Amino acid sequence: MSVRYGGDNMRGDLKQKRLYYQSKITRSKQTAAVVLCFLFAAMFVFLISCGNKGIDNVNVNTSDSSGTADNVTETNGIDPDADRVDGIAIYSAEDLAKIGVDDDYPLDGDYVLVADIDLSGIQWKPIGGTGAASGAYTGAGVFSGSFDGRGHVISGLTIDATSPSSHSNWGLFGTLGGRNARFECSVKNIVFKNVSITVNAKGSISVGTLAGQANGCVYIDGITLLSGSVSVLNAGGGDILGAGALIGQFRTNDIGNSNITVRNIFSNIDVYGEPSGNAIYVGGFAGRIRAGNLGELSNIVVVGSATSSSGAGFAIAGGDSSANSTKRIYYLSSSGVSGLYGRAVTSDMLTSGNITMGEAWHVEAGMYPIPTSAYKSKGFSILDFVAPVYASGEDADHVKSDIKLTTEVGSNKITWKSSDETVVKISGNKATVTRPELGYKDVILTASAANGDTREYKVRVLSGVTGRFTNTSAKVGDTLTVTGYPDGTVFTWTITSSLTGQKRRVSNDTSGKYTLKKEDTECFITVSAEGYDDISIYVSSLPVIYIDSSASYSSVNKAKYTEATMRIQGNGAYENEKYDGKIYIKLRGNSTAGLPKRPFNIKLDKRTNLFDMGEGKRWCLLANYLDRSNLRNQLAFDLANAIGLPELNSVWCVLIYNGEYRGLYQLTEKITIDPERVNITDWEEIAEDIARAIGREKLLSNKEIASIEEKLQQDLSWVTTGVWNGYKISDYIDTSGFDIKGGYLLELDEYYDELSKFTTSHGVPMMIKEPEFVFSNDAMFNYIKNYIQSMEDAIYSPDGYNSSGVYYADYIDMDSFIGFWYLNVVLKNVETFYKSCYMYLDKGGVLTFGPVWDYDWSSGNTVNMGWLSTAYDNWRSSESQDREYWYRALYDDPYFMLRLYDAYKKYRSKLDDMIASIDTYRKHLSAAANADNRLWGYWRSADDEVSSLKSWLKNRASWLDKQLSSPEKFIESIGVYAKSGDINITSVNVRNGRVTVKATATASVNSVAFRFNGSYIVTAEVDRGVATVTVNISDIPNDGASAYCVEALGRNLSDEYIVYKKPSWEGASPMYVSDYKYFND
Repeated sequence: MSVRYGGDNMRGDLKQKRLYYQSKITRSKQTAAVVLCFLFAAMFVFLISCGNKGIDNVNVNTSDSSGTADNVTETNGIDPDADRVDGIAIYSAEDLAKIGVDDDYPLDGDYVLVADIDLSGIQWKPIGGTGAASGAYTGAGVFSGSFDGRGHVISGLTIDATSPSSHSNWGLFGTLGGRNARFECSVKNIVFKNVSITVNAKGSISVGTLAGQANGCVYIDGITLLSGSVSVLNAGGGDILGAGALIGQFRTNDIGNSNITVRNIFSNIDVYGEPSGNAIYVGGFAGRIRAGNLGELSNIVVVGSATSSSGAGFAIAGGDSSANSTKRIYYLSSSGVSGLYGRAVTSDMLTSGNITMGEAWHVEAGMYPIPTSAYKSKGFSILDFVAPVYASGEDADHVKSDIKLTTEVGSNKITWKSSDETVVKISGNKATVTRPELGYKDVILTASAANGDTREYKVRVLSGVTGRFTNTSAKVGDTLTVTGYPDGTVFTWTITSSLTGQKRRVSNDTSGKYTLKKEDTECFITVSAEGYDDISIYVSSLPVIYIDSSASYSSVNKAKYTEATMRIQGNGAYENEKYDGKIYIKLRGNSTAGLPKRPFNIKLDKRTNLFDMGEGKRWCLLANYLDRSNLRNQLAFDLANAIGLPELNSVWCVLIYNGEYRGLYQLTEKITIDPERVNITDWEEIAEDIARAIGREKLLSNKEIASIEEKLQQDLSWVTTGVWNGYKISDYIDTSGFDIKGGYLLELDEYYDELSKFTTSHGVPMMIKEPEFVFSNDAMFNYIKNYIQSMEDAIYSPDGYNSSGVYYADYIDMDSFIGFWYLNVVLKNVETFYKSCYMYLDKGGVLTFGPVWDYDWSSGNTVNMGWLSTAYDNWRSSESQDREYWYRALYDDPYFMLRLYDAYKKYRSKLDDMIASIDTYRKHLSAAANADNRLWGYWRSADDEVSSLKSWLKNRASWLDKQLSSPEKFIESIGVYAKSGDINITSVNVRNGRVTVKATATASVNSVAFRFNGSYIVTAEVDRGVATVTVNISDIPNDGASAYCVEALGRNLSDEYIVYKKPSWEGASPMYVSDYKYFND
């Protein structure tokens, strides 16, 4: 009978399993076995001989227990009982890599490490792979066997990878998991040194040295992490479920974490993560414990650090859970913030020798407590806690700055020696670097411990010579030229295409010149010369913006500006396309802020004219991640500018952030109060003028002036009181023009996240963007709030007048209000009156709509919208953004509808011009857009997206032409206005400059208000079912409409307008008893 050991059967008798595994492995090594037998026979004879000569025999443990490394005597670094261990012996990196790949090395097997393993130079692929689902404890990719390291060292574990967009798990193992106590996964007695794990996260991710995740029934014991680092960088869309020194996350699906035991862990690993959301699951032991307590967590020492792009990480672990049993958990105060467990201690306390850790630990005064299995390992040295610390952006092969050295570990003193004091001179804990004039110098730094251990570190100190390109542009036909190198320098030019990812090289060049060809478009050109830093330039037909910052691309946040530098590489298309200096950058946007491709706000040091858009300090870099055509915002800006809305301009560019290609961006003016932007009263600028005037008089420092300016901007009471902090404002500036009726930039936005804000009675969320602290002055805040509310009251009234007798159009710049409607309807912007709707009010003026902003959710964009929102042949949207309330309230006004109709006809040719421009833009952006698509992994080509957009716009225009074939057809198509039948206008007669209107009415109507062109109202009583009025044509307001309009509104005995129908759309007005006619004079 043949017996097959596999699957669950393998969790049975250990001796059977050992015999089975060893028989499979040795079957392929029969020749080696014969040789070994011969050698053992010879050794047996030799030992007999030795015994006869008085030489001690060697005792070998032949029991079934695999034990730990200190139980056996090693031969040539391999445990002598290696061929008799229970399970599969792991001798080498090659053996280790077979687990889960080779049929003889199953994921539910039992393994024993019988030698130290060096993984240096190997890009490690996690055992079991990376693809197990988050929280999985069984199934494909889950290691469910046992692994006994016997105290052996695994050094040089290296992972440098980019994760897929799906969930992934990274570490020595991908996922550890056990089904139940019988099928428990066990990992113990491993020492890790020189760990280097860096994963660029594109999807959700869990990362740890031992495993990305551990779930179900798992036993972990005696793991020592001596040195190295774990880093998770956000490559766009990455969500860190857990980044930890040992385990990324514990997160067992359905059965909880109570069957997980973790004991005797020491970590000197540094962990860093760049979370994409608010949660920071970065920990010095584990990144996260989620959805249930562990069974036990005991004897844990963490001396490494856990940090994130948002600040400190957790010293032990983050998450919503702890452990049912916790004891003896210590961490250095500098390791991270406290979580649900553990005790922060000082280094002196931890190295005092008085810490109680249990039998499995070596505790000695002057050094950190460490598991005994690690301490007894031949690979352990006190110098494992020592390494040179290089300046930010530098490493051992690229040293330019002084180096910080560790001179003591606990009470153990460490001394250092330099092989060349003229280049690196050591004094205490500092190595002072003197850079050579040319090339580089290699220096050996030697660390020595009191016990005689030594360790060498080779560092390469680069010269002070910095190469650079002389070019101000890099486009096809340009000859790139480098300078700053000595004569005879040999260069290698590496051309890396962003379109294909392919590289090609031009080597052994001494000219320092390279002429760009067509195939170099959208490529990085990197120049290398031995002993010098590489220099790079990006080739594009578009301008290129280089931003360098201490903050990584994905760690820039919305909370505050981060200092950076910006350099613009023009393309010769603009007069003003130069900038090279300091900037401040922060994340911008709301829904777009959490997307992989990040949008930014930029603040310059001084007002600068960029790309002929006018001087300004504040700018925006739009990512357009949701608009894969990259055109929607630009087309909206173009159309808005063409129809006379407040102007806003932009330029497409390529962004290189910290030397990495980040794709196609759109640099735009920022909507702000500014002479070159929204040119209205700038109260914040006035505050700055006051602060400067006070500073001049009082001889204050720039810092003191800035402090006064900030306080004046945050407390605007001086605008109306004329006094601030004892200073009479008129003593410093002319206040005769102060008028609180102006100087307001507003935004209608559902996010409602500004400091000064209010909601109207019809639920419209209004925010005052500038001045930001207008709420600090009651008179100013109440003025703008009451202005908007009074306007809305008039809009929602049946005849357009509010209770104060003011007509709604007297509050609004109607051309901008109607133009804003036209733009949003033509482009079918689903966020109209929902997000990013700007307007402003200045003294002596009325509310003006614009500049326009944020049109990625428009024009049938299928990336993030439902079918109704993307349909070109419908007025409605299926999204929650279907909220253009003020327009809907006026859709029951036939005169307003006439004005909308006229605007459509007036601007119709502008729509054709906009559509015609698409092909020009397509050609201009083609290479850059396709490179961007490749970087961000979009499934359709940029050209396909542009074609879809153009087709949608043409279909939309054709459909709108039919709906607006006449004013009456337009009203019918919108479907808000409806005649009740209680009033009918029977005749409209125009003669000799006068118009007579006659209407019939039912008995419910007592009088009729005849509205001419919306605002001119004449009332007539109903006499025997008829009401008649005659007015002078000259008395009717003329706004340039294509016709006159008269609407007859019925009133009851109380002179109230009669409602006959509830609003048909959310946000619309009720329908009143009425009829209307258009006529000409």
